[in-house]
Amino acid sequence: MKKNSRFTALILSLMMVFSMMPAMAFADDEAAADPAAEVAVEEASEAEAVDAVTETENAAADIAEVQTGEPQETAEDELLVDEELVAEDEEDAELAEDEEYGEGEFSSEGTVDPDEIGADPEKLMDEFFYDGTRSSKELLSVKGERLGGNNLKYYNMYKSLMNSVTAGSRTSTQVNTTVPNIIGKKKITAKSLGLKKLAKVSGGKLVLTSAAQKKIKALIEPENWQLVFSSLLFDNAAAAYWVDWYSGNPLWQYNMSYKGNAKAITITSSYFIYGLPVMGPFQGSTYAVNSSRISAANTAKNTAATIVSTFNNRISSGYYESDRSTYGNAFDAYLDRQRLHYYCERIASLTEYDSDAFEDWKAGSVSNRGPWEMIYVFDGNSSTKVVCEGYAKAFKYLCDLSTFRSNWIDCQILSGLSDTTDSKSGHMWNVVRMNDGLNYLVDPTWMDNGTSVTDSWFLKGAAGGTADSFKVNGDYRTRSYNADTKRVFAPAERLLAQSDYNVYNGSRAISLAAPKIKKPKKGKKSFTAKWYPVTAPVGALYVDGYQIQYSTKKSMKSAKTVTVKGYAQSSRVIKKLRKNKKYYVRIRTFAKVGKTTYYSAWSAKKKVKTK
Repeated sequence: MKKNSRFTALILSLMMVFSMMPAMAFADDEAAADPAAEVAVEEASEAEAVDAVTETENAAADIAEVQTGEPQETAEDELLVDEELVAEDEEDAELAEDEEYGEGEFSSEGTVDPDEIGADPEKLMDEFFYDGTRSSKELLSVKGERLGGNNLKYYNMYKSLMNSVTAGSRTSTQVNTTVPNIIGKKKITAKSLGLKKLAKVSGGKLVLTSAAQKKIKALIEPENWQLVFSSLLFDNAAAAYWVDWYSGNPLWQYNMSYKGNAKAITITSSYFIYGLPVMGPFQGSTYAVNSSRISAANTAKNTAATIVSTFNNRISSGYYESDRSTYGNAFDAYLDRQRLHYYCERIASLTEYDSDAFEDWKAGSVSNRGPWEMIYVFDGNSSTKVVCEGYAKAFKYLCDLSTFRSNWIDCQILSGLSDTTDSKSGHMWNVVRMNDGLNYLVDPTWMDNGTSVTDSWFLKGAAGGTADSFKVNGDYRTRSYNADTKRVFAPAERLLAQSDYNVYNGSRAISLAAPKIKKPKKGKKSFTAKWYPVTAPVGALYVDGYQIQYSTKKSMKSAKTVTVKGYAQSSRVIKKLRKNKKYYVRIRTFAKVGKTTYYSAWSAKKKVKTK
């Protein structure tokens, strides 16, 4: 049939730009997206595909999203469209389903060049700073690995870009690709999106329906940009020293032109751009690093590696052997403690606090982000100083390069307020899980008193503290975690031990508790298992999910087991059962640490009879 002579010209251009405050008081803006999502979103049901998850103020929902990989339903921003083009005009002609009748354009935020991801997008940043030395235990709290869907896709995309720049294999921090490279195809059908039609004619122009716009956005874009970017920051901020995490504008933009009909459209041309801004001291341009500044990074890398090897040599040379008789079976735990203390000592000897930079930040006039980076600790330049963020990143970097005697030890960067009575007391510190499985505060910044280090902020607990706020033992100020920290870290990862760390003789001092089961709800050849979700953190061993076991026998012989991921989950429908049959049900919690999975005892059994 003859094509319509008028062509659609729908241009929607949305560029996501965010400005993030210094990590000492992270901005809670809705921003970050993770360019590594699965194209499989297009096969989801309409309700799922339309789900465009935005930042939620509900911390529990955020954590559930992190641990389950499933976006939590929240408010969705409507796509801004020219009202004239999307108005449903009854006089507009509806053309035959198989007729090509126009072209159009569509824009929003978007995704990844597969070539930039590489063959193994989930590997850690070992190309440059980590030299492949990170063992499996270092994966314990990598936030990006908890993501799912398009969030994970975008996380891997941006991380790969960071790797390439940090390794010196590219200077541009911007990637250009196309929309088909993102979604893996040029043609989009109504059927694949669970719709009856994609487009209609309005004023002689081909216009995507409102439902189609939402579906296509969900197909291409991440579910929660802020969650992705927060995960990138906490996982990679130490090594990705050149990224302007706070004052710059992470770039994310796409546009596509298409032609087609009510049932299908074909992308005829498109672009997709994503990038990360560069911090002033390392900037060639906003989205390009100055390659000559990589030498400073090499110096920092070598200095940090020397600190780690020096302590290793202390152990091998017998430096601490005189203490073996004192600690006995806890000698390995003692060595791990000494290693952490040594790192704080070395950091204090290499740098000092940049009070001027902190005052500039409080006044809102920061011009140089260098003091926020750990590279200023290890660059060998006595004139470069750091604020708390530089201290915390340097300490984590040294820990990440280390092999501890206990596989339980894990160091993280967390941030918030050091005093809840002062909104300008933005601060960053470290939380270290020790061999007893409990979390302890290490604050390298406050340990540095100018001439030596004080233990007042080393491996400290917080009696009566919560996962939101706490007072370190011996201090009168109340610290609190900010929104970014609470979004990315599970409650149990933020909860400190009640007492200060004392060299522990054992592998761990915590265990999982069994959940309390509710009465199952019967259904047609099915039942719904219900339980009270675990809300009380168990040391640093947060709950990853639950296992449901059911059997027709009270002894639970020949029982079947169903795994439910996510500590906030509280029910699961069990289907394909026998009609009018009695079943016994019980539940337990589980948590994974490295390659080991820990289980609680089983709950009491409940019985239910199917319909």
